[in-house]
Amino acid sequence: MKISLYLPKGTQNSWLSAFLGKELFSSGNIKDKTTRKHIQSGMAKIIAYCKNTNLSEVGVALKFDGETDELIAEPYEGSIKQYSCGNHFLDINCRERYDYIICLSDANEAMIALIGTDLKVEWSDESIVPRKHGVGGMSAVRMASNRELNLNS
Repeated sequence: MKISLYLPKGTQNSWLSAFLGKELFSSGNIKDKTTRKHIQSGMAKIIAYCKNTNLSEVGVALKFDGETDELIAEPYEGSIKQYSCGNHFLDINCRERYDYIICLSDANEAMIALIGTDLKVEWSDESIVPRKHGVGGMSAVRMASNRELNLNS
């Protein structure tokens, strides 16, 4: 398991101690013994590191790899507090680039896009529901009822 914790300059040690204590307590509920051990070991190392560091003066990115039992501390100049615990390290640079997430859905298409300095379409899919036009030969009423059936199923 990998833990990523990004702390900007000015982070209060009291807030951080409370947050990490809650996470350490919650990690006791993990059923898999190996995962629980890795997470608790990582949280203990992160807590020890934060007690010895004045976070109001310096920003830090902490990354703990449970497989190697190694804590990596890097300088962090960003302004976002971010915590992640999973199978990979969190890439904070990707998160800071985008200001808005757009979710678009209608009868013809669904799309998720990220907007920041640029527009990035993350996911897009077309509907299997037939369009209103271009089905030649069907009456408008029959086409509308078929469309409603497809939309509601």
